[in-house]
Amino acid sequence: MGGLDPLKNSLVVDFLDAHRLTLSDLLENHSSPLNILFPQVFIDNIRRFKEVFSDFGAREGIFYSAKANKGNAFVEAVAHANIGMEVSFYRPKAVSLYENPR
Repeated sequence: MGGLDPLKNSLVVDFLDAHRLTLSDLLENHSSPLNILFPQVFIDNIRRFKEVFSDFGAREGIFYSAKANKGNAFVEAVAHANIGMEVSFYRPKAVSLYENPR
């Protein structure tokens, strides 16, 4: 059965290739899942979504779900990318970034 090849960000691929042994050690010592966050890839994906919306003359409405995704790096990326954020619980980092945008 055929399928689609996954899109692979070169930054992520290069990181995984360069740190293969370190990642192996981390998995062995701390088990799985091992979460490695790439907020710069997230920001680039947002930029690309905004381009598609613009190309089709659609108004964008991109929102990040802070409850489902706990990484503070993404909260900062949301502020940087100027998109909305759904926060269904108190999160001091998110509140401070929206009160004092960078």
